[in-house]
Amino acid sequence: MDMKQKLLFITKITPSFKGSGAQLRCARHVVSLSKVFDVVLIHLTSNHIPLGDIEKYCCSYETVLVKSVFNNKSGFWRANFEKSYGTPSYKEVESIKTSIVKNKPSIVFLFRLSNAKLILQPEITDLIPKENWVLDLDDIESRAKHRHIKINYRRLGKMTTLSGLSDVIKIRLLESKVFKLFGKVLVCSEGDRELLRKSYPKSNFIVVPNVISEVTPLELNSSAKDVLFVGTLSYSPNEDAVLYFCNEVLPLIHRMTNIPINLKVVGFNPSNKVKALANNNVHVTGGVESVLPYYESAKLAIAPILSGGGTRIKILEAMAYQRPVVSTTLGAEGLGVKNGEDILLADNPEEFATAIVTLLESEKYCYELATNGCNLVKEKFTQQSLDCIYANLFQGKGLSS
Repeated sequence: MDMKQKLLFITKITPSFKGSGAQLRCARHVVSLSKVFDVVLIHLTSNHIPLGDIEKYCCSYETVLVKSVFNNKSGFWRANFEKSYGTPSYKEVESIKTSIVKNKPSIVFLFRLSNAKLILQPEITDLIPKENWVLDLDDIESRAKHRHIKINYRRLGKMTTLSGLSDVIKIRLLESKVFKLFGKVLVCSEGDRELLRKSYPKSNFIVVPNVISEVTPLELNSSAKDVLFVGTLSYSPNEDAVLYFCNEVLPLIHRMTNIPINLKVVGFNPSNKVKALANNNVHVTGGVESVLPYYESAKLAIAPILSGGGTRIKILEAMAYQRPVVSTTLGAEGLGVKNGEDILLADNPEEFATAIVTLLESEKYCYELATNGCNLVKEKFTQQSLDCIYANLFQGKGLSS
């Protein structure tokens, strides 16, 4: 009987099937990796957080309490570089050393750049060679941070902007230092891989896309008029997207058509700015137990994203539910979509409003776009496709007699 080797999975993000995009990606990794390895999960967190359903995919897990590294006040990601990306604490290093000695994993898997400096700790890499270390970026964080500053520098002010740009430089230096050390660096899309290859041609970048769980496509409802936005609203690019849509796009839609529409903004932790948008036509729900009822009443979904990076799981989710999507080009970055065929892309308020009105007025076009988007997800972005990627990636390494 074949026995699985062990993989040590280290994350500061809580893996969750109901959480933010990063939490979902983290959870999906664990699920697929568990089919190749016995996953030992080390959760570096400031609080004891139950892992829920994810526990059944781990042969064991450990919570290591660390200081909080994230600050989402005012909707802006203020990364304190040393806390977020600095040298791991003695407690973190010792916990990981102990787990390696106990479990003897064949692979060490680090989720996101915030854990990357662990590979610089010789007391750990003496136990597991660097070529057996895997880093999942989830996002090119230096680029995402820079985009956010570029879009918001006027409201951030001079000092915050300069501090943010300083962080961008530090993050890029960290990326440059650690990428060449890992055996494999995982990225969300082919575009991310090609961009990084230009700067780090000797590093081994591998595309591992975001995926979603199986969902049942919904019938298109000809009477539905809801425009739906779904996303964690404590994440600045999502908050900025909602503000942009309500302030610049929605008024244009009302001028272009007499069709009554309702915007549903669904997501945890809406700021006071987002809550203040609520009126007879704009409904801000906050977090919900299930997004299904909102997709059932939606005519279409939107992703008016202006900054950030990675790939949008919520676009994949909307497509899987068979709802047409209107997005900015940046919002749909990395998904390999075709404008006008499986999504509509619009990069200014007039184009965005026109795209939505076109869908509101054409049942046939709604159906074509929704069907093609749903087929794209089935083809490329399911848990089964991720299973295949990891089975091929670790073929011969994750299993032993």
